[in-house]
Amino acid sequence: MLSEEEKIGGLHVYPNEYEDFAFCVNSCDLVEVGFKGSPFSWWNGRIDDHCVFKRLDRYLMNQVGLGHFGLVEFEYLARIGSDHAPMLLTCCLKTDATRRP
Repeated sequence: MLSEEEKIGGLHVYPNEYEDFAFCVNSCDLVEVGFKGSPFSWWNGRIDDHCVFKRLDRYLMNQVGLGHFGLVEFEYLARIGSDHAPMLLTCCLKTDATRRP
């Protein structure tokens, strides 16, 4: 997790639980790939007051990687047989619009 907003339910999240990961992401100049759908990738499988959702899984890229693609996004798919949602990545290479003789 990168922030306390990436969790719903359960015990309170304290900054020391996510600051190291956030520091690493920032130090490496990584950015999150945009996503569609729910922001939460993990569910503890419980209901009612014991239900917890977290964003534990994500795609991170550097600027060089992002520069190769015109589109990069992902979506969390339905959880089947796991407490983590599978992720579908969609990316399209940039094309050079200029024509060569």
